[in-house]
Amino acid sequence: MAFSNGEYIKKFILPALVHTLQNLQQDFLAVIPNAPKAALNSSGINVHKVGNPISVDWDKMDAYVDGDRKTFDVENNTIPWQYFSTTPSMTDSEEIRTSALNRGGILKQKHGEAIVVSWVEKNIHALAPDDDTDPQFNPVFETTGPDRGDGSGTRRMLLTDVIKAMLPYQKMNLTKMGELYMILSPEHLNDLCLDALGQQAFRDIFIKTMSGEPVPHHGWKFFINNASVKYAVDGTKKAIGAAAVGTDRVASTIFYAPHAIKAIYNVKQHYTSMEEDTRNNPPIDELRFTGNATVGKLYEIGFGAIKDGNV
Repeated sequence: MAFSNGEYIKKFILPALVHTLQNLQQDFLAVIPNAPKAALNSSGINVHKVGNPISVDWDKMDAYVDGDRKTFDVENNTIPWQYFSTTPSMTDSEEIRTSALNRGGILKQKHGEAIVVSWVEKNIHALAPDDDTDPQFNPVFETTGPDRGDGSGTRRMLLTDVIKAMLPYQKMNLTKMGELYMILSPEHLNDLCLDALGQQAFRDIFIKTMSGEPVPHHGWKFFINNASVKYAVDGTKKAIGAAAVGTDRVASTIFYAPHAIKAIYNVKQHYTSMEEDTRNNPPIDELRFTGNATVGKLYEIGFGAIKDGNV
């Protein structure tokens, strides 16, 4: 069965992209739990936080009385959606006539890449603490190495910084320590590679010499991403896209996966084909995607960051 250009894109290319976006397993996103469909509504993700009042009594011989019984406190919250939209793309019949590229594939690839990059950045930003005021449950550490030497006045990250950062999380009684992750910024990955070069014992167990990737080490599992959080001089997290200043400090993000949750919802394609264009000459088509997405914290414990220390 033959399809016109517009029919083919609507029937095959666009639904495939929608499916891809709703089932992203890109990089560290694969370890952040997806919200169950039953928890999604028009407002966001319904979250039920259940407290644990249960304690254990040893060598108790007397009977329990009514006042000993405990009830579970349930806190109902909603993590609100954030609306997203891709910039509309436009092509015309002359561009298609003179191009050897697969137009349908390019449309899917470019819009998909833009959403994935933005969604990854949004997740990293949401997982990092808003500030450095909660050292017990959401600590923000500082690097302690020598001057990075690039004029920024910042210290390099050392392997000892990574090891020392584990201690607060060990004290939090997190039940699944194997799901504690660090997303290294490019700067911090480079710092660790340089530090490992001078330490034979660490180099052989911490860094894959062929790829430069860190392997799980001292309880940490690592991801690497070009997107990174920045903290202002007052210790507060800067907004995505905020203007950079010389006192900003790059950070690597720490997160305990069972306490995080994410969802992409109601993704829609908006497409007008050139076959339907009655005004422009040559005819054009336009495409964009819209939807709702969010990432949040089920419990405000088990997150953190390591930011550049000052020289």
